[in-house]
Amino acid sequence: MWGAAIIIFVHGGGNSDCSDFSVENVNGIGVMLTELARRGFVVFNINYRTGRIIDRISTSTHSFNSVQQQLARYKTIQDIRGAIRSIIQRQIDKELAGNLLGDQYSIDRDRMFLTGNSAGAIGVLGAAYYQTQTMINQVFPKQAGSSYSIQQTLGPIDQDFYYGGTNVEYFSKIQGIANLWGAVSLPNTVHDETDAQAFFATNTFKPPVISFYGKNDNVVNPNYDLVYFSPDNDVLSTGAIVSHINYNTANNTSTNFDCVPQNYQLNTGYNSWDISAVGSNYLNRYILGPLGVFTENYEDCQMMHGLDCDVTDIDPACTTPFKSDFGTGFTMHKDVHTYMAQRIACFFQLVIARNLGISTGTYNKNEFIECVNNRYGCNASDNYTANCCLECDPSENTDKCGSKKD
Repeated sequence: MWGAAIIIFVHGGGNSDCSDFSVENVNGIGVMLTELARRGFVVFNINYRTGRIIDRISTSTHSFNSVQQQLARYKTIQDIRGAIRSIIQRQIDKELAGNLLGDQYSIDRDRMFLTGNSAGAIGVLGAAYYQTQTMINQVFPKQAGSSYSIQQTLGPIDQDFYYGGTNVEYFSKIQGIANLWGAVSLPNTVHDETDAQAFFATNTFKPPVISFYGKNDNVVNPNYDLVYFSPDNDVLSTGAIVSHINYNTANNTSTNFDCVPQNYQLNTGYNSWDISAVGSNYLNRYILGPLGVFTENYEDCQMMHGLDCDVTDIDPACTTPFKSDFGTGFTMHKDVHTYMAQRIACFFQLVIARNLGISTGTYNKNEFIECVNNRYGCNASDNYTANCCLECDPSENTDKCGSKKD
């Protein structure tokens, strides 16, 4: 072991070309990353290719995902996996050079953790849990009978244009994930949690996941959404939907300037769903947990997508109350992000201890719903608030920690 454990952070922004790499500036995510570094991790804040076009037409029941959004998400996962391999390869090069390359890292490449928020969280979950090209192709499907898959269009998910080549193995080195307002996609052959568990069950590696999310998230549903791909012009011409640009097909000659070498076409029907998006709550409780994956959930009952605006730290024009505090009572971004860093660091350190065979005691409380986790010393001490596992909705009165509430 050459150095400290690694955290690779991937920013959000909806894969938009206008997304902010610095993300909320110094009082936002930057605070969390600094706090994680203060706790002994080497933190990488990586960038990735962005740019997508949103299909803003919808029916009375659902909106659509465009082909450009699908292509952007695939490229995000390619870039994250390329960054992981490159970090590992740079460390290998340093070790082979006898520690003479002063500009390289001093890290433990066998203890790597992934963290992301929003689109970044979607990317890191995909990078870690889609462990074969076959799995990837199932969640990035093409129109039946069309010539090119997404793999043929953008290359394999482990593309060979990064410093770290495709021969660099990394799945065994991903020790855990911090998922902030993220989700995973599942193919339309998955209809319930049993199917979802089977989809991931064959993975050789299933890293632990700690998740933070808001019950009222209107961007990434913490439970699940059915995703409908944009229809093509043939469907549009029926008059069922107002005619607009074809967001169903990408090619290198289209007016959308997709810049892809081959045509890539999504499923064309608009009345049936194409994939599902499974959010933090459903993923941890009903898919990963039953597979024996170590998970921890933090849910805020008032929160939407990300933290509320904060007149003190982030947005001087903010006029709404700050309620997205995960039960801490804090009223500023920097304090909530510091709390999140504390919990993430403890979770990751607990994972390291377990992997080393160190006894961490009984750990049977992993749901913190609108309440503070007061565990200290990064151990499994059971000093939690008594109502930490109550649901946000009083009608859902099952204590997720194991007993029924009155």
